[in-house]
Amino acid sequence: MNKSFTYSILKYRHSLLLEESLNLGLLFHFPDESTLHFIVGDEERIKAVYPNFDTSFFHALTRAFKRKLDSKLVPGDRPAPIYLKEYIQKILLPEDATALRFSEPATAVYHHGSPEKAIESFRRLFLPDHHSLKPEEQRHNEGYLIKKFAELISLRHVNIDRKMKKNRIVEENKLKITFDLSWQNGIEHLVKPVSFDLLHEQDIQDKSVRFFGYLNLLTGFAEKNECHFDLLVSPPRNPALHGSYEDAIARLQSSTAPLEVIPEQSIENYSENTAAILLNKPDVR
Repeated sequence: MNKSFTYSILKYRHSLLLEESLNLGLLFHFPDESTLHFIVGDEERIKAVYPNFDTSFFHALTRAFKRKLDSKLVPGDRPAPIYLKEYIQKILLPEDATALRFSEPATAVYHHGSPEKAIESFRRLFLPDHHSLKPEEQRHNEGYLIKKFAELISLRHVNIDRKMKKNRIVEENKLKITFDLSWQNGIEHLVKPVSFDLLHEQDIQDKSVRFFGYLNLLTGFAEKNECHFDLLVSPPRNPALHGSYEDAIARLQSSTAPLEVIPEQSIENYSENTAAILLNKPDVR
């Protein structure tokens, strides 16, 4: 006998600007059993993609989620997806949460076995283990770039937590952007990874145009606050797209904003120079 259940994916939106997200957990509602279940993904996978992810906060939040699963919200006559959405909003996580958000609930069917088997099947689908990803499938995305930079800085004995600021929010012209890291050297360097390891020429063009616009809008902020934008960029792995990548870099460099485009192959030199400066600077906190 087929039974239906409803599920929602807990996502971490590292950058609202890039609209990229990573699956962190799954919430299930089994109406026939009147049960709710919440599971989390592989922490190693999260840290591999976003090394600055605050795992202590995430652990506290997920523990709170599991405690709240016993909280009652009467289903009434509402369809299961609507019930689960209301449960999330009223009990677990309000809509104004920014970095963490549950997806729109969806309904699925399990044909045999127990809810536990359905949960395990969906865990493998939506929350793969870190080591299940093949190297060729690991694109040089924003998480990869900032992780590489952070690791190179740490190897040079710089404590990022003490010497740099994380998630620096910049607001100008009704635009809000979060820069992953920032550091001081007379002026403030705002570090942002921008990956062009994409599959299509149009995607590379669109992304470069979008960032060109963002940078121009932030020119006034940079001048008023003595800031400099340091963009860590990666090329597409498909050689046929390298022409589009070069056009994208030229477009970024033509921005009116004070910036430096740091290609992936130059991140080591950039991190070495940055570390040399920060080792002689006082802690920021």
